[in-house]
This record gives sequence, structure tokens and C-alpha cells, in this order.
Amino acid sequence: MQKIWSADDLTLDVLADHMRDSGLTAMKQEAHRITLHTESGVAYSISIEVQRQFIEFITWLPLDKEQDRQRLLEFEHRCNAEVYLPSFFVDEDGDLRVFYALPYSHGLIAGQLMAMVRRFGSLLEHMVGPRNEDGLILLGRSRKASEDLAPTLNAQAPEDGALLN
Repeated sequence: MQKIWSADDLTLDVLADHMRDSGLTAMKQEAHRITLHTESGVAYSISIEVQRQFIEFITWLPLDKEQDRQRLLEFEHRCNAEVYLPSFFVDEDGDLRVFYALPYSHGLIAGQLMAMVRRFGSLLEHMVGPRNEDGLILLGRSRKASEDLAPTLNAQAPEDGALLN
């Protein structure tokens, strides 16, 4: 039987419980968000926008601040044009905001949530890996700076399940 939540039933506790029941253990639940990490250590958050009835997936990827702002904006535009699903935005600090809003005003199928959790994490892995051929994102395999960070980013999660941001 398919598990479907009504809009009124959705809370972070419900989402976190379902994610744990589905086998996700490398996550941290806080008052207003759930933080997850990809296999390479990229953190992303899930929160609920109750008024507008969206589940929000978001992260910020550090960009090479030595690059011309115009080049970073061109990268943002290319990502928005070529990468399916999220929106990309270079913020005031020069980081790349990656955002997706999953609507749930008519309810949410549990499998849809898990597919989106996996899809967003996979997309972030793609962004810091193959999509980062120019090395503009300071995470992943394409930059010397990220190689210096690799031992930290690829460290195993503590056995007690606690994760640092």
C-alpha cells in the first residue's frame, strides 16, 4: 500500500521518521530543518514552507572568489539552462545557491519524497564532479583547493549519527 500524507500531516518529524525508516542514517534533524550529506560530504538541507506548502531542498556551493563575477554569473545561467530541476543563484558572497521546492498542497507520496531526496543529492554530486569541469565550485575533483579539503569532506560519519555542518 502506498503511503500518502495529506498537506496537514506533513511535519519535519514525519519526514525525518520516514527517511530513517527508508534507511537514511547520515542526517541531522534540527528545529527547522533536516541536514543530509552526499557521499562526498556535500551538505544540503530540507525544510518545510508551511504557508506556501513546499518542501524546500537547498544548499550553497562555494565558488572560486578569485574569478570574475561575470564568469560566475555565466556559470549560474548555464546551470539554470542545462541542469534539470533546481534553480541556481550566485549570492552576494559569491556562493552558488542550489534550490528546489517540492509542492505538497495536494498531499505527498512517501516514495516521491525519497526519490527527490536521492535526486537532489545525486544532482549535487554531479555539480561538484562532472559539471565542475571549469573548477569554479571549490568542492569536488577539479580544484587543487578541494583536494586539500578531501580528507575532511570524505570522512566517515561518526557512529553515533551526529554530523557537523
